[in-house]
Amino acid sequence: MGEQGNGRMKTELIYGTGNPAKLTGMKRALEKLPVEVIGLKEAAEKYQKEIPYVEETGSTPLENARLKANAYYKVFGKPVFS
Repeated sequence: MGEQGNGRMKTELIYGTGNPAKLTGMKRALEKLPVEVIGLKEAAEKYQKEIPYVEETGSTPLENARLKANAYYKVFGKPVFS
């Protein structure tokens, strides 16, 4: 679990991106929800893990996002979206 906000505990979600602009935009978009969004770099530092390279072998952007989210989940053991 993450930090508390509005009397509710925030769930930590890892956003599977290294793009600071995407991370900032997603944090803004989800700021009213009881979630704490962190990026890959922050997750790697926080949990002292290496970020794996994930080859985009899917035939659609959604398949590639799923490949990445699954790979990052295996490393961090935390909810990931990509």
